[in-house]
Amino acid sequence: MDFLQDSRQTMWGLNARLKGFLEQVNELQEANTQLEDQIANWGVNSSSRSEDWSQQEETLRELRTQVGKLLVENAQLALQSDNMKSRAAAIHTRCETEEQNTRRLEQQVVLLRETKRRADQGNVTLEEEVQHSMRELQEMHQDFKAAQAQQLQRAGSCDVLLATAAAAAAAAAAGEGEEEEEDGTGMELTRLFDRIRAQCDHNRLPGPGERHRGLRATSNPPPGLVGPSHSGAGSSAAAAAAAAASAHRGALCEEEAAWAQVSLGGAALREARAELTEARKQWHSLQVEIETLHALEKGLENSLQNTQRMYSSQLQDLSQVIMGLESELEQVRGGLATQRQRHSLLLNTKMRLEREIATYRRLLEREEGRTEKMDQVIKQWEGSFFRGNPKLRKKSVSLRFDLHMAAADEGCAQTKQDSLPDVEVRLIMKRSRSIPAITQ
Repeated sequence: MDFLQDSRQTMWGLNARLKGFLEQVNELQEANTQLEDQIANWGVNSSSRSEDWSQQEETLRELRTQVGKLLVENAQLALQSDNMKSRAAAIHTRCETEEQNTRRLEQQVVLLRETKRRADQGNVTLEEEVQHSMRELQEMHQDFKAAQAQQLQRAGSCDVLLATAAAAAAAAAAGEGEEEEEDGTGMELTRLFDRIRAQCDHNRLPGPGERHRGLRATSNPPPGLVGPSHSGAGSSAAAAAAAAASAHRGALCEEEAAWAQVSLGGAALREARAELTEARKQWHSLQVEIETLHALEKGLENSLQNTQRMYSSQLQDLSQVIMGLESELEQVRGGLATQRQRHSLLLNTKMRLEREIATYRRLLEREEGRTEKMDQVIKQWEGSFFRGNPKLRKKSVSLRFDLHMAAADEGCAQTKQDSLPDVEVRLIMKRSRSIPAITQ
């Protein structure tokens, strides 16, 4: 009886263990179903994420296209900036040439000013010479007036002497009329006196040529007029006439010398005036040329200032455009950095999900392998049990299994996947009345 009670308790324990094993198997199946559902959901989500990833790739392609366009625009702007730099260099070269021309013109202006200064100095010198010549001319004119007054005084004295001589000749002519009529000396002397008087009257007006002719006529009298006189009055008159002629001849020489000096001073004055006129003409031409050069210099300075203002405004516009493009490029770079970060995050998420999926697959494969091995063990045990006990029948025998499964650790699971788990089976049979006793 004790043996039967022990057998029943053993069968009840075995049945309870089998029931727990079956419940655990059901729980594992439910967990497997949940995992399959999760895997299916993850597949759906991964497919939707793949579509989102295609959208991200499309966005990346658009961004790459935009970046390519921006690079092309940046290259064009760089080319334009190079062109502007070359133009600015050309303008700078032109400015340098203009500055060189300006310096050369300034040097020419300095030379012209020096020439003007020399011309002014020459003009001042010529004016001083002209003033000196004018003073000399005035002095010569005063000397000429003094000589003329002296000549007039001498001519008056000559007239007095001639009048005295004429009176003496008339008295002599009254006493000796017959003798004068015979030889004609008194008439010739009268003619001589008349000619001297007419010549003195004519010589009162200044004239170098006429005085020279009169002097020649006086110094070279006709041969018939100068003859021997047979009376004392005629000889005294001839002596007085000779003295008057010599004095008149000396005055004429002085007057001719004065007129020669006056003519020389007038020629020098005319030459000085001609030189002064020529210097004034040169000075006026230099003034006109200097004004022209000043106007040209002002025009060049204005054109240079306008060119500098124009290119400075163009450079400011280009600098603003370049700054705007640089800001846009910075924005594009920031957008690319954010897209790169998002892409890296998505890639990390994808890799993490792939690792989790691989882990789930390994766990599922391991659980499936364990369940399959357990099924194989149970089938092998059932086969071996019923082969060893052919008299037992399943329907007539109540079996209780006490399965003790010794599973290996997870670190050693991969190395022990091929080996079967250790299963200890304890069979406690309760003998039925319809089954004969088993002989041990």
